[in-house]
Amino acid sequence: MAHRFNQLFALATWTVFLVCATWISGCGGILTDENGDPRSRDGGTADGSVDDGGPFCGNDVVDEGETCDPPGNCPTGCDDGNACTVDALMGSAAECTAACESTPIEACADDDGCCPSACNSGSDNDCSPSCGNGVIDPLETCDPPGSCPTSCDDGNACTTDTLTGSAANCSAACSSVAITMCVGGDGCCPAGCNATSDSDCSPSCGNGVVESGETCDPIGTCPSSCSDGNACTRDVLTGSAAMCNSMCSYPPISACTNNDGCCPSGCTAANDNDCDAPDPVCGDAICSPAQGELCTTCASDCNTTNNVCGNGACQTGETSANCRADCGPATWPAEWAQFEQAALEEMNRHRALGTDCPTTTQNPVPPLTMDPALRRAAQLHSWDQSYSSYFDHTSCNGRSPWTRAADQGTSANGETIGAGYSSAVSMINGWLNSQGHCAIMMSGRTHVGIGYAAENGRYWTAIYR
Repeated sequence: MAHRFNQLFALATWTVFLVCATWISGCGGILTDENGDPRSRDGGTADGSVDDGGPFCGNDVVDEGETCDPPGNCPTGCDDGNACTVDALMGSAAECTAACESTPIEACADDDGCCPSACNSGSDNDCSPSCGNGVIDPLETCDPPGSCPTSCDDGNACTTDTLTGSAANCSAACSSVAITMCVGGDGCCPAGCNATSDSDCSPSCGNGVVESGETCDPIGTCPSSCSDGNACTRDVLTGSAAMCNSMCSYPPISACTNNDGCCPSGCTAANDNDCDAPDPVCGDAICSPAQGELCTTCASDCNTTNNVCGNGACQTGETSANCRADCGPATWPAEWAQFEQAALEEMNRHRALGTDCPTTTQNPVPPLTMDPALRRAAQLHSWDQSYSSYFDHTSCNGRSPWTRAADQGTSANGETIGAGYSSAVSMINGWLNSQGHCAIMMSGRTHVGIGYAAENGRYWTAIYR
């Protein structure tokens, strides 16, 4: 018994020495990583910074050379409750090498509480002299012998089960010791093990280890958006951070598409406005609004009723995305819309009171209603005048107010325009001071569309029905 203990103590001491020599400078000194750099036991470097770059005690992963991790999962004492085993604690919880070893007692020895299988009451006073009487007497673990275990299995794959004693001596007993080491094929996945260190473990998102089927782990390292800063690639996010399988890919763009910031190989300014174009030549029958050609600057190329971007008419197939020059902003600016609403309120204030035009007196009339189709026609005319820098009821490509209203699916019978006015009040006062404009605004018409644009100067349009 003493010889066995000395062997165990020597083995434990040698194990601790090996752990100290391998992982610690001076045993109780500073942990170092594979490069010799200091590392603290909680996973940080000696200067306090965090380093998750490799295996170390305290990273919650049972790495090679460890038997348990984190240290709180390591045994600090060993007792399997079986008097017929010698329980020894090997290694150290602080170094994640602690493990219990239980060795069956085979020698007959008095007063150790154990009756080994080869002993009896004559050779070991711990053996019962009354085995077989059907009563579990002191020194017995079972009786009659037929009730004694002949093999041990607690149904838990994560324990090592040991049979000690014998049925013949009524001393048979089972003990179970928890498995802590990562070993594939034993049916057990102990705490701290994972699918990369133990084939019995299933991949688990959030355990800090990138396992089969995962692209990232922990979840905080998974991408939630993608951007490579290259306009000529599509930034594609697939998978899910919550499933530890999110990843970015950047397939190249090959299609010629306006306003995506990319000019792929084989595309030109003729089919992709993101491509550099040669200096425009007025008279080449190509209207190039992006290069400054408009119906006001190059009538021969742009002043046409044909579906040409730059002719001042937002026509079939044209959108804010592919022809801003004709169709205006994709979203009408909120400030411009507020100016339009303020102008409507100021109009209706004067209509409710009646007013004196320069040469006539206008009686009170009901308020005007803002009509969406007329408003869009007014907005596009104000935009066209502002973008192309002209001021006229007739568009630079010859379209009248009535044509512009018809383009929006409605009709009109009056229009007032203004330029340079910085507020709705000043614009309405300007119209009131013009007999023709005042008469239209104060007439019996019931609907109006008001458009304000300030791309290059301030332009106002009101079209009535």
